Amino acid sequence: MIEVLLFLANTFLALLAFEIPYCLFARTSVSGLFRKITGGTPESRAYDKAYGLLMEHLSPFERLRLRALGNIKVPSKKEAGNTYVISGPSSYMVKVLVKGKPSHAFCIVPEYRSESDILPDPDMVLCQLLMTRHNERKFLETANRQIWEAA
Repeated sequence: MIEVLLFLANTFLALLAFEIPYCLFARTSVSGLFRKITGGTPESRAYDKAYGLLMEHLSPFERLRLRALGNIKVPSKKEAGNTYVISGPSSYMVKVLVKGKPSHAFCIVPEYRSESDILPDPDMVLCQLLMTRHNERKFLETANRQIWEAA
């Protein structure tokens, strides 16, 4: 019995020492590693694939920020002092900070024709990221702008 407890304790410590830091820098998550071991469902495999693709487009710092704070910041090329804050992985809102203060937000989602067209959330984050980085003009033309009321 003690051997089993020691094995479980060592396994847990190994997870803390290797797997979690590994996941901070790798293209996967702890839940993704678990799904790889168990096989997962088609939806979870699609999510894992989308998550891996998103991680490929992020710098190590952006990966850490996304995991720690749940968002990615992209400086605007069009408006000096503006920053887009892309919340992930389950928000369709892209917040805009003007000189570091919240100003307004944009909502942008694809047009779905059927239930099978729905994208995994990391794909949505990647779409927002690529549009704000590489085609800001089209992003601003397409997205719905929402003004935030002062609290």
